[in-house]
Amino acid sequence: MLNYTPSIPRTTVPPGDYTARVYAKGFRTISDDGRFGHDLYHLILWPGDIHQPHVLKRYPNPLPCG
Repeated sequence: MLNYTPSIPRTTVPPGDYTARVYAKGFRTISDDGRFGHDLYHLILWPGDIHQPHVLKRYPNPLPCG
């Protein structure tokens, strides 16, 4: 579900290949409709070659299926 909120900070990323690290927490606080919760996300990007994904920890159903 996409949820546009104007108050969320945005930045421009120049075109190119990037490596990304994503941190997320609070999946169990998300409401059944997926709109509310105390979930937090932190994304770090840096220029680099494309590599196969490496998952450090995976949750079977991080978001409610509603």
